[in-house]
Parts: sequence; C-alpha cells; structure tokens
Amino acid sequence: MRVTDEEGLRDLDPEPKSAKEADVERIIRGQLRVTPVLNTNLLNLTVEDSDPRRAAAIVNAVAKTYVAVNMER
Repeated sequence: MRVTDEEGLRDLDPEPKSAKEADVERIIRGQLRVTPVLNTNLLNLTVEDSDPRRAAAIVNAVAKTYVAVNMER
C-alpha cells in the first residue's frame, strides 16, 4: 500500500493525470512533518498545505499506510 494510492489524495489532486507519482511523493514529503511523542509509541503527523481538506487527506493517508505496513510485519 502506498500513500499516493489513497482515494482522498487522488480526489484532491487538481491534475491527477499530469502529476507523476514521484512528484506527488516529493511534494508530500516536503509538506509532512513526523515527530515522536515522548515516552509513547505514538507519532505526531503534521501537514502544511493551503487546502485544509488536502492536508487532512494527506495526514490520514500517511497514518493509514503506516498502520497497514506495520500490521504486515
């Protein structure tokens, strides 16, 4: 499962057919900040984006993908 596969991100992409997956991943990496919550197994995910819906979709997709990948291990 990849973050860019999430429906919410494809729906919010203004030009989904012209954007290459690598470009989308680069953009997401530039917007995403992950910090550990001290003394827990939790992570704090933050995305800065001009569109709050897109920011929420990115954070939710990253969280969902992280959980799915770790459940496979």
